[in-house]
Amino acid sequence: MNLEQLIGRYLRLKEELGVAYSAVPWNVRRIDRLAREIAATEHAIRALRSSSQPQQLSSAVDSEIRHAA
Repeated sequence: MNLEQLIGRYLRLKEELGVAYSAVPWNVRRIDRLAREIAATEHAIRALRSSSQPQQLSSAVDSEIRHAA
């Protein structure tokens, strides 16, 4: 996946996690799965960021993720 795809995946997963937390009762398995997928996606973004132009890419990713939070 490229950076744009990873950020899109991250944003979609965060939105899904918000929906999962708003459900009553919580579906703990779904929340756990989403949390694991978010962590894996964050790891992939960091790995891609460290292998690319660190300063420029870092700022772009951080900005995208901050807006999603």
